[in-house]
Amino acid sequence: MEAMMRCPTELMFDIFSRLPSKTLARSKCVSKLVRAMIADPIFVSMHHDRSVSNRSSCITQFIRNNQTCISSFNEEFAISNDFMIKLPDDDNFHGDNVINIIGSSNGLLCFTKKGLPLCTYLWNPSMGVAKKLPHPFVTDLGLDGQDWSSSFHLTGFGFDRESDDYKLVQIIFEKPDRRYAYDCRGYAYDISRIYSLKTNSWRLVKSKLWNDFEPCISDPPTHTSGTCFKDSLYWVSGDLKFMMSFILSNDLFETISLPSNQILEQGKPLPYLTRIGSLEKSLALFVQYQNATRVWFLKESKDGVGSWTKGFDIDLGFLACPIDL
Repeated sequence: MEAMMRCPTELMFDIFSRLPSKTLARSKCVSKLVRAMIADPIFVSMHHDRSVSNRSSCITQFIRNNQTCISSFNEEFAISNDFMIKLPDDDNFHGDNVINIIGSSNGLLCFTKKGLPLCTYLWNPSMGVAKKLPHPFVTDLGLDGQDWSSSFHLTGFGFDRESDDYKLVQIIFEKPDRRYAYDCRGYAYDISRIYSLKTNSWRLVKSKLWNDFEPCISDPPTHTSGTCFKDSLYWVSGDLKFMMSFILSNDLFETISLPSNQILEQGKPLPYLTRIGSLEKSLALFVQYQNATRVWFLKESKDGVGSWTKGFDIDLGFLACPIDL
């Protein structure tokens, strides 16, 4: 311990920033010096940058002993870590209380608990730390009196490098007639709001959504989670003609055309699941048909214009996109 006390701060930062998060969590018990160092913003940033550059794992959710668990898989698909979800309010999850995963970024997992009341959490499985997010009360946003019972949410979670902040986005659609709730047609855009981890608060997004966007409705119709890639969130439209992006740094919406003619090939069965993900450092579109899943890649040219390229087919009737930590 005395030798550690004599080590230069820069050297300690360099050594400890190479350790896995789970090892750092155990190291906090070594001394007050180590605990303070791990909490230092400069060290946190250094460890974050190293972790992102060496990232090669994904996670999946499952039930064990009637308890919701998360497993981490390495690039050889071997289980490297198992985590039991523990929450700060002692409202832990059981087998009949499964979570809805919104997204993940740099080791942080964002999810909601199925059922009511609807609570949203940020969870670091390696450090064993969870945070319950404040509810976006409509009165705090100047929307008192609105009825949200027939709303549908597009949600997304990601890291904004420009502001060094984690953000949760909710894009809300309204449909007056709930008899046709499972039909994507008829949902009208209402508002967008964004949560900032830095300020621990919600605010309204001033920019407007493209009027012709029809969300791809989930079952049940409560929310659909987007994918974060390079500081933007992405969602597929219900007609599979384009996807919408939300830029976290400036709150702007943009649209990108999809290869709809190839996706909806004449004479072939319609795809029954379309997902966006990241693969091989590119934005990828996973189109699931009855007996196979086709992967498309969005390749960017030097002028910033993107084009879709067919990647490969996977002969599986079902392909679940893993959650990239």
